[in-house]
Amino acid sequence: MGAVLSAIVPVFLVASAGALVRRRLDLDVKTLSALNLYLFIPALVFSSLSKQVIEWSLFGQFALATATVYALSILFLNVIAQLRGLEGSHKS
Repeated sequence: MGAVLSAIVPVFLVASAGALVRRRLDLDVKTLSALNLYLFIPALVFSSLSKQVIEWSLFGQFALATATVYALSILFLNVIAQLRGLEGSHKS
């Protein structure tokens, strides 16, 4: 129960603080959205990733899976381009 509360309470505190600020101040939603997208979300992702323990044995599998997806995508798109009769710079 303590683990659930420690995960949920901060979310509700931040949401409550946001609701109070919204009522007290007239904030521009477009500016806040841009700040959120370009500053806060990348900071959160970086913070979360920097705290993770990297298992190097899984890194090779991930790299292989990524390379396979790219290779299959390129192959598939080349087949589609040939079927549509595209050549040269029109393929990309």
